[in-house]
Amino acid sequence: MSIEEIGAAVGFDSPVTFRHHSTRSMKTPPSAHRRAFRTTV
Repeated sequence: MSIEEIGAAVGFDSPVTFRHHSTRSMKTPPSAHRRAFRTTV
């Protein structure tokens, strides 16, 4: 699932807004969070 899809799924109209709020909340950008918790299948 892309960052854009995740943002839309949780109610953000813009991926930029989602990234901004996510980065402020988690103190790391969404891409870094995804890399840290990505599982290999």
